[in-house]
Amino acid sequence: MSESRLNIEAIKSYSEIVSQQITDDFFKTKKSISGNEIVSLTQVKQINYFILKNLFTKWQSEVTRLESPFFDYKNDEVRKSMKQLMNVLSKNIVIEESNFKSILSESISETLFIILSPYDYYHKNIEESPSLTIKYLRSQAKYICINKHLYMLLLEALENEGDDSVLDNQLVNDKLDAIFKSTAEGPEDIDGYLTEFSKIQPLEAADFFVDDITLTPTEEAKIDEIQNNLFQDFEEMDELAIEKSRQQLNDRFANEQKTLNEKLATETVDIATAHLEKKVDSIHKSISVNQRYLFVKELFDGKSDVFDNAIIEVNDCETFEDAVGLLVQNYARVYHWNMQSSEIKDLLKIIIKKFK
Repeated sequence: MSESRLNIEAIKSYSEIVSQQITDDFFKTKKSISGNEIVSLTQVKQINYFILKNLFTKWQSEVTRLESPFFDYKNDEVRKSMKQLMNVLSKNIVIEESNFKSILSESISETLFIILSPYDYYHKNIEESPSLTIKYLRSQAKYICINKHLYMLLLEALENEGDDSVLDNQLVNDKLDAIFKSTAEGPEDIDGYLTEFSKIQPLEAADFFVDDITLTPTEEAKIDEIQNNLFQDFEEMDELAIEKSRQQLNDRFANEQKTLNEKLATETVDIATAHLEKKVDSIHKSISVNQRYLFVKELFDGKSDVFDNAIIEVNDCETFEDAVGLLVQNYARVYHWNMQSSEIKDLLKIIIKKFK
C-alpha cells in the first residue's frame, strides 16, 4: 500500500456514507441522542470522543463570539461562570438527528485521519488550534485514543520549555517533526480499526491514498521481475550466516543510539545528521512520514537509525541494480524481508525513480 498522499475527498465521502448509516440505525427508535449515548455510539471509541470534542469546540467558538454593549463577557467572574455552565451542559447533551449527522461525519473523518496519517493530523490541528498554549493542548489529550503516545511525547517536549505562554507555531511544528523523526515507536497498526469500519461499510486502506509515484510500464515490469526472480535465492540463505550479519549490523549501531529527550534537547547538528541531510536529499524527500514509519517498522525492526543509514548508502549507489544489491546483501538478509511484500515494492518504486 502506497502512502504518498491522503485522498481527503475519499475520506469525506466515506465518512458521509458511514455517518448516514449510523444515524439511520440509531434514530429508528429515538428522537435525540444524549451524551452518555454518544460515548458508546460506535465500537471505534475514537469516533465517540471526537464527537464530544467537536461539540465543545463549537460551543467554545460560539462563546468567544459573544459581544454586547451591555454585558462584559471578558470579566473573570463571567468567564468562570461560563466554564461552570459548560460543565453542566456536558452532562445534559441532547441532539436531534438533523443536527447530529454533520458532527458525526466530521468526527469519522477525523478518526480516519488520525489512523491513516497521525503526522498530518497533528500538524493540521496545530495550524487550526484556537489557542497554542500547553494548557489548551493538554486539555485536548482527553479526546485522543488512537496514536495518543505521539501526542503525549509532543506535550512532554513542549513542557520542557517551562512556559505556558502562547507558543510559537513554528516551535510546536518543529517539536512535532523532531518527535516523528526520532521515536522508534511508530503509529498504531491500522488493520483492527479498519476492520471495525468495514463492519459498517466495506473499505480498503488504499482507497484513501493517492499514489504520487507513477512508473512507466517498463519500470513496473522491472520491479515485478526483481520481486519474483532476483530474490529467489534469498530464502535459501543459511540461517547462521543471516544471524551473523544481523549481529554485525546491530553492533555497528549499538553506540549510536540516543534517547528522544537527548535528541530534542540538542540545538546543534552533529556530523552524522549533517551527512544524512546532505546525502539522502533526493530519496529522503520522496519518502512520506507515514512511509518512513512503515519501512522502519516492517523492514528494519523499528531501528530508525539503521533505516536512515540504508537510505544514505542507497543514495550513494551508481545504479538501481547496485542499490538493490546493497539492500539485499546488507539489510534484507539481516531482517528477513518478505520480498513479495507491498513494503518492498513501495521502497523499490521510490528508489527506481532516483536512478531513472
